[in-house]
Amino acid sequence: MVRIKRPEGAIEIKAYHDRAIIELLVNLMTHRDYSLQESSLIEFDSNRSLSFVAPGGLLAKVFRQLKPDQSKEPLI
Repeated sequence: MVRIKRPEGAIEIKAYHDRAIIELLVNLMTHRDYSLQESSLIEFDSNRSLSFVAPGGLLAKVFRQLKPDQSKEPLI
């Protein structure tokens, strides 16, 4: 929950929409590299952040097409 201050008084709302959480979970399971033995990870820091980490990365071909910062190499 997030507390938002307003002139008429503070209100509390959900920090993350339910549909967004479902989408993140589906992406975590769908786009991970299942050839790796690492586990997927969901990190939650109360009232600060929520992150979803899956092993793997972009395919090398896609990585090159995106032309990202060249100081970072794909994890493949």
